[in-house]
Amino acid sequence: MTLTRLSACPVCGSRRSRPVYDQPDWFLLGHGRTLRVRYVFCLGCSLAYINPRLSDAAIEALYGAKYWERDALLFTGKQARLKDGFVRDRLRVAAERLHLLGAWGVAGLAGRKKGSYLEIGSATGFLPKLLKNRGWRVQAVEPTPLAEFSARSGVPTPRGF
Repeated sequence: MTLTRLSACPVCGSRRSRPVYDQPDWFLLGHGRTLRVRYVFCLGCSLAYINPRLSDAAIEALYGAKYWERDALLFTGKQARLKDGFVRDRLRVAAERLHLLGAWGVAGLAGRKKGSYLEIGSATGFLPKLLKNRGWRVQAVEPTPLAEFSARSGVPTPRGF
């Protein structure tokens, strides 16, 4: 898989960041691929982002139509629903990320700190929903059919990039 390394924060352009997480990507491991995910925290604007990240071509190959047919969505007529295993996986990922945000001092798990949260590529929107329930202002963006499921949970989620 091709990775793209960012030399600066994609929001504010700061070149100052600190690594906050560096572990195997469990989702990719479940698909027979090995990749480490490294989140960095921008010291200029507080954005947490993955660096290096998958190239656009690698993302398209990974999350193409077969991904949705195989892993995420079950179609019954014109209705689509999330597969139970996919829901369990996404809930686990949301809980892990919420824990990470708390460990980074961002999420205010004890109710201390609240703010705004934007998730780009929110999938089902489980993490923004958890933060919304804690009093955060949330917004999500999701380029796949999962945007509909995220929006149903009360998280504003336009479909697109």
